[in-house]
Amino acid sequence: MGGQKGQMQYDSMQFERNDAVIPCTLLTSLIQYAQHKHIAYAPWFCNLNYTIEAITQGQALVSFDDIEQVFLHAQTDITEHALGIELVKSSGLGSMGLLGFVMQASQNTAQAFDAGLRFHRISGSVMNISVVPHQEQVILRISPRYPSHINIVFFEEISASIVNCLKAQKNKKNQP
Repeated sequence: MGGQKGQMQYDSMQFERNDAVIPCTLLTSLIQYAQHKHIAYAPWFCNLNYTIEAITQGQALVSFDDIEQVFLHAQTDITEHALGIELVKSSGLGSMGLLGFVMQASQNTAQAFDAGLRFHRISGSVMNISVVPHQEQVILRISPRYPSHINIVFFEEISASIVNCLKAQKNKKNQP
């Protein structure tokens, strides 16, 4: 599995930041969050070549530049700190799209993480994730795919999604 020595890397395909290849999961989560908070979000999308309906229906692939532009516009209206965490709190594993449900249905945590690492890019993640085995522990490395002033939002979102996945697996274990 490519990557540096001792590191499992699942991100083999490289795209430019303006290639429209990313499912619009993050934008859908942002829209749902804005609707819940009664924030007018339509102006955030005015310069995109997609309708809001196409985004919410998952019928559009977007570029990182599109996502970044919308989030930069949204920051003028959203005053919440840790927006990435707030997005996950409001939509749970659903913020990960179909992948969240696959991870939740996994038989154990290892299977859930394997699915997450293999398929996070096609679920709409804009961060890179790799696993670095280290003695008797595993280090999860999360890094920006592209330079951006708002990568902290995306780091928060993926970190909160990972925590939600762990909670879902723990809750499954505790159920009869």
